[in-house]
Amino acid sequence: MADKTFDVLLVHDKPEKLERYKQMLLEAGAGWDVETAACGEEAIEKALAGTYFCVVLDVLMPNTRKDAKAGLADQQGGIWALEKIAQQKPWLPVIMFSQKELDDDIIDKARRCRIFDYLIREEPHFNFKFVTRVKNAEEVFHQRIETLEQKSEIVYKSGLMQGVLLEARRAARSEAPVLVVGETGTGKSLLAKEIHRWSSRKDRTFLIMNCAALPETLVESEMFGHVEGAFTGALKRRKGKLELADKGTLFLDEIGDMTLQTQAKLLRAIEEQEFAPVGSEELRKVDVRIVCATNKNLEQMIKDKTFREDLYYRICYEKIEVPPLRERPEDVGPLVHHFLGMHTQRTGRQYTVDTKVIQRLQTLTLRGNVRELQGILQAGISRMEKSERELTEYHLESELFEGGHAHTTSLLPDSETAVKAVRGGLDFNKAVDDFRNLLIDAAMTEANGVGERAAKSLKLNAHTLRRYVRQKGQTGV
Repeated sequence: MADKTFDVLLVHDKPEKLERYKQMLLEAGAGWDVETAACGEEAIEKALAGTYFCVVLDVLMPNTRKDAKAGLADQQGGIWALEKIAQQKPWLPVIMFSQKELDDDIIDKARRCRIFDYLIREEPHFNFKFVTRVKNAEEVFHQRIETLEQKSEIVYKSGLMQGVLLEARRAARSEAPVLVVGETGTGKSLLAKEIHRWSSRKDRTFLIMNCAALPETLVESEMFGHVEGAFTGALKRRKGKLELADKGTLFLDEIGDMTLQTQAKLLRAIEEQEFAPVGSEELRKVDVRIVCATNKNLEQMIKDKTFREDLYYRICYEKIEVPPLRERPEDVGPLVHHFLGMHTQRTGRQYTVDTKVIQRLQTLTLRGNVRELQGILQAGISRMEKSERELTEYHLESELFEGGHAHTTSLLPDSETAVKAVRGGLDFNKAVDDFRNLLIDAAMTEANGVGERAAKSLKLNAHTLRRYVRQKGQTGV
C-alpha cells in the first residue's frame, strides 16, 4: 500500500479560489496530483472511493450538489464531509481551512473527528503553512497505514475500529493515564492490552484488576496490598496490584464501581506514584502506567457526587471510546469466523458458517456486544449434530429475532388501526411530528445525547436531525 501514488483532494465551492489553492500545491515541487471537489457530497464520494494521502476541506460550503445549485453557500459542508470520512477512513489526514476564524462549536466538532489541522487563510504566512502541513500529512498518512498493518489481537474490519486502534497506539507512546469507555462487552480490556503492547513497557508486567468483581472490603487490599495482621485472616504480608505492576501497566476495569473512599486513595497513588499497604503507614514508591475502563457515564456520576472530579481528570488524559457492535456491523463477519476458529482449535472440528447467519446477526441490537455475540455462537454450535459442519440460522435461537431484538421491528400500525385513526379525525401533520419526535427522543437517549450517533442510528443526515431537533424545540413538543 505504501508503494502506491497518492493524491491530494482539495475541496472548495468557489472555482477561482479552488484553482488558486490547487496551483499552490502543484507548484510546491512535491509532484502531487490534485483532485478537486466543490461540495460536501462530492468530497465524501471522492475521498471514500479514491486513493488520497490528504484531504483539504473548506468549512463553509454547500452540503450537496443540489444545495450548491440553490446557492446555499453558508452550510457546514466541510464538517459534514469530515464526519463521514473520519468514520470510514480514520487514517486519512484531513486539513480544514476557512477565510476567518470560526466559532468554537465548529472547531470542537472537527476536533472530535480527529482533524489533522485547521488553517485560517487570513493569517500571516498562510501559503507556507498550507504547503508545509500537506507535506506533513503525507508523512503521517504513511505512518498510520504502517501502524494499521501491524497485527492486533482485536478482530475488526470497520473504519470505526481502525480509528480506535490508531488512537490506542498513539496513546501508547506517552506515559499518561488512559480512560477507555464503552458498553459491556465491546472489548475494552483488549484495547488496554493493545496500549500496553505498543508502549515502552511492553516487556514488563500487565495486570488487570476488576473493581466490580471484588467486595469493597477487599478492593484496597487487592490494590495496595496488606501487612501481616492488618485484618482478620491477614496471616502474612501480601503485595497489591500496584506493587506487582511496578515498571509495567495496571488496568483498572470498571473503575466506576469504586467507592469514594477508595477513589481518594487511588488519586494519591496516581499523583504521587506511592501508596501505603493496608495496616501500614510506610509509603512505597512505584512506577506504574494506569489504564482505566468503565461502561458508566463518569461525567454524570461526578454531577451525582458518586465519582471524584479530581480523579476523573487524573485518569482521563487520553479518552478512547469503543463503539458498540451495532454501530459497526462490518465487524460481525470477522468476529464470527474468529470465534468459530477458536472453537475449531479447542475441539479439532472444522466449521463453516452460512452467510445468512452473519446477515441475521448484523441486524441485532446486542447489548452485550462482542461478548454476547460469542455466547450466541457457542449456543448455536451446541445445537449442531455431530455430523453437521455448517452453522446455519436454524441453529440460532428464534427468540433472538423477536421482541424488538432486531433492527427491523416494525412500528407502523396495521391497516385496521390506521382506518380507525382516519375516521376519528386524525391530524396527519401532528401524527407525523409526534412519531418523528418520539423516535428522535429514543435515539438521543440511546446515544447518550450525541447527535451524530443518534443520526446514524436513525439513518439520517446529522444536519437533518439537528433541524428536526430545532423544530421540536420551537414547537414546545
